[in-house]
Amino acid sequence: WRLVANQILMAAVDTPDLNPYISEEVIQGVEQSWPDVRKFIEISKYRPPLYPDCWQGYPWAREQFYQSVANVGVRDLIVLTGDAHEFWANDLYAENGSKMGVELGTSSVSSPTLTEYLGSGTKDYALLVTKENDEVRYYDPIHRGYVALTITKNKVTADMIAVSTVTEPTYDVFTVASFKVTRDGETVQFKGAKGLGLKEWLLYKGMA
Repeated sequence: WRLVANQILMAAVDTPDLNPYISEEVIQGVEQSWPDVRKFIEISKYRPPLYPDCWQGYPWAREQFYQSVANVGVRDLIVLTGDAHEFWANDLYAENGSKMGVELGTSSVSSPTLTEYLGSGTKDYALLVTKENDEVRYYDPIHRGYVALTITKNKVTADMIAVSTVTEPTYDVFTVASFKVTRDGETVQFKGAKGLGLKEWLLYKGMA
């Protein structure tokens, strides 16, 4: 297995156009915790990178990395990513369409998630981001937690573990979602998922 420790999101992820979906009432509610939300929604129609300081903001550099590893016959990356305070399961592709591997992103244990800003709308936002980005198979900006990897000869299992609270000494730990990664020729693929809701499952399978 070829594991790559990576600090920021590597997949190609753009901001979906939020203008058709967000009402003035919702904007006013979010503005209390996120004063710049109106500007963010207006700019979203141009589909900028979701996080401009991640690899999507530097696509040439990402392509150079992909080509460098491809030139030595490597197309089976399992990229392990943090920083975003969100759970991710992403496919990774070079500009020529070659599959380069997969990405597993972990949430944070104590830092805030997107629910601090979007509240009850966070779930719908996550589904929209997944739908509008081909490389995104699963996206959870709601739960705090960590990713636990189980690595065997034939598969890698990623369990996305959430904690119920970070403000109390007593807390529960539970699995939000699980993904299985297996070899597929020269690359690796997601071959199974557990714990997904119906809409998440349809998006994961590319059926929605």
